[in-house]
Amino acid sequence: MEEAPDPVKFRESATKVLTEGLPAFLFDSLFYIRGTNSYVQAIGGDTDLSSNIHALRPALTNQARPGEEANREERIQRWVREFWLATAPMCGSTPYRQTLEHLKQMPSFEERWRNLGSQFTEDAHQPAFWPYFFTRGDIGTFRVYTSSIFFPPFYYLREYVPVDEQAWERLKEVRSHGEPVVQFAPEHHWAAPRLEAVAGGA
Repeated sequence: MEEAPDPVKFRESATKVLTEGLPAFLFDSLFYIRGTNSYVQAIGGDTDLSSNIHALRPALTNQARPGEEANREERIQRWVREFWLATAPMCGSTPYRQTLEHLKQMPSFEERWRNLGSQFTEDAHQPAFWPYFFTRGDIGTFRVYTSSIFFPPFYYLREYVPVDEQAWERLKEVRSHGEPVVQFAPEHHWAAPRLEAVAGGA
């Protein structure tokens, strides 16, 4: 069974990858958000990690915002599919089952989960974590990259790179307030004991 990393070393390593100048989220292997930075305000993201938030929760519970791109539905289905593929080795374990029970409380998750094997979007044939575009009328277009990082254990870093002028202006605006401020969740891994949320890095 996967073990949680040392909390001090985790925060040191996580701070390095979350202060590279781009809006970013850091997930553990069950897709709980364990860290983010203040630059996610450029994409309309929430920096509040005072509770342990699953990466799928905002997409499943938030209403579409004005100007959000037409393929929002495909993007949500992509995230569900990535979660399914990335967590397959943990299938049947207690933490995995507990996470699924948690997700089943969210609107439409159970239906999407059941339909994974029968309904495919145009990019369903692509590998997990294939880069994609995120567009919203009020923030512009960002290219989204997700990479695996071995601390150990494995975490996932999702970064947003501006593509058009509007997106670059959004990022310049948040950068004008200073270096990115790192926010950590109360726990740094699903197998870890509870930690107090920390803002501002390690």
